Amino acid sequence: MKPLLRGAYRAATGLRSLAARPGGGAVRVFYGGARPGDVGGPLVKVKRLAAHFPEHPWGFNLVYNLSGASYLPAPALALLKRRGVAIVGNQNGVFYPAWRPGDWRAMNREMAAAYHLADHILWQSEFCRVAAERFLGPRDGPGEVLYNAVDTGHFTPAAATPASGDGFTFLLTGKIGGHLFYRIEASLRGLAAARAQGLQVRLTLAGWVSPEALTRCRDLAGALGLAEAITLTGPYGQADAPALYRAADAY
Repeated sequence: MKPLLRGAYRAATGLRSLAARPGGGAVRVFYGGARPGDVGGPLVKVKRLAAHFPEHPWGFNLVYNLSGASYLPAPALALLKRRGVAIVGNQNGVFYPAWRPGDWRAMNREMAAAYHLADHILWQSEFCRVAAERFLGPRDGPGEVLYNAVDTGHFTPAAATPASGDGFTFLLTGKIGGHLFYRIEASLRGLAAARAQGLQVRLTLAGWVSPEALTRCRDLAGALGLAEAITLTGPYGQADAPALYRAADAY
């Protein structure tokens, strides 16, 4: 059902290309069907961007297309380009066989269409630029590396480091599905190696974790003797993030 629903949503989003209103004046942004929210990189990004550039789903003159949440089909993007609507691409990673089940090449071909149609690309890092060059093909058009920013008025250090008898605490966060379990596994095995050397260390895992990954996490923690050394806090919102990060010693 998920592929069918995604296809229907992409088709409906593509029809929005007919609602564009090219021309000058104030920037009127459409985020290409990406939605705002508190959990997950694309959701948070759209929410923060929309606070500065409110979305105009109708009558827009600029499309901001996120590689991680791209719902405008290539024909719709091509039509927008012909009509003179500016397209900015936010390129943050590609598909590759280590974690993408199924036809990852087809997914890259779909991503490449939007990538090459964009008037300007914002790569999230130099690594993202090199990965895009390799998996999506050399781009003929302008772009620049623009790293994710941190709001230092929102994320501030604690006034003092509280004394703790629990030792040194590492933090791992994210939205982790089964295909990303390697992030948890690497952290748990590293924690076990450190504790085997006599270091008093703990791990806090925060964020949305799929049931499959959660089961594997608990099983591996038990096998490594880490059941009492890890804390699972579950999903969190952006308002809770600063306190969560302050409570750990290292990420």
